[in-house]
Amino acid sequence: MIYNGISKIHISVNYLKEQLIDYARKLELEKGIPINCIEEKEFSGTIASARDAVINQPYCLVQNSDLITEINYENLLLELEEKNLDLIVVGIKYSHIIPFAVFDLGPNLTINSLIEKPEKNFWSNGGIYLFKTELINKIPQNTFYNATDFIEDLIKTGCKVGMFEFTGEWIDIGRHSEFQYAKSKYKN
Repeated sequence: MIYNGISKIHISVNYLKEQLIDYARKLELEKGIPINCIEEKEFSGTIASARDAVINQPYCLVQNSDLITEINYENLLLELEEKNLDLIVVGIKYSHIIPFAVFDLGPNLTINSLIEKPEKNFWSNGGIYLFKTELINKIPQNTFYNATDFIEDLIKTGCKVGMFEFTGEWIDIGRHSEFQYAKSKYKN
């Protein structure tokens, strides 16, 4: 993040907050980047605490804390601006291979053909959001509110929301197998 022009970091803390605050202070001293810890009294959702951050920049970047990624945030910003979006969410390609032949069915369950072990591709929410800071006021006060709620509400009100196709390194360390992978990959 430091190398992508990010000048201030806000971290929303709740569970294990003392450890996170201590770590943030250590990073702040080592890297020289201001880190503001926003202490939630109770878990308020994945984007609710963004409304408590004081941001004097035109854009706000929110990222889930259990991600390790090599995304270039500058490219994310450039795409948001090129497409004139209000919010852009990082999409991660997810493929699922069905391990059996699948029927292509016709009327009355007649089989038109078989499709051997088809692969279905989806774009899923990558947990990284860049949006115009002015939209923070659309996040409701004193309400549990996730980033997906924010996206849906913006779409309903006519805001322009887009996806950034990201196919690089993206690790969700909230899953045990991914956490073990990240530990071995990033030992140092």
